[in-house]
Amino acid sequence: MSHFRLAKRDSILSNPEGVTIQDLVYFDVADWHNLFPTIEQGHTDNLKFQSSRLRVWVSRMSLADYDGDVKVWERERLTFEAYVSGKWRRIDREGKLLDYEEGELLD
Repeated sequence: MSHFRLAKRDSILSNPEGVTIQDLVYFDVADWHNLFPTIEQGHTDNLKFQSSRLRVWVSRMSLADYDGDVKVWERERLTFEAYVSGKWRRIDREGKLLDYEEGELLD
């Protein structure tokens, strides 16, 4: 593991409120699995990062759980969320909402 990756992780953990989506997407699913502690265990995912605005979940599901559908499995392995309009919403790696509802006002 590179010194830079560990330093970046330490920076994120020491100042979660200053973290951006760009900081979070720097790490791949293996990094999130191995470098970050589990904060909370959900039904199928482990919460690995949370601030008041962003959080990251890592799936515990295997490829077999997705009936061998590699595209869906790869897409669902790492979930980024943003706190928008009073609720946690899925976002893509650029910070755009994935489940935007027509007419919804964004913060």
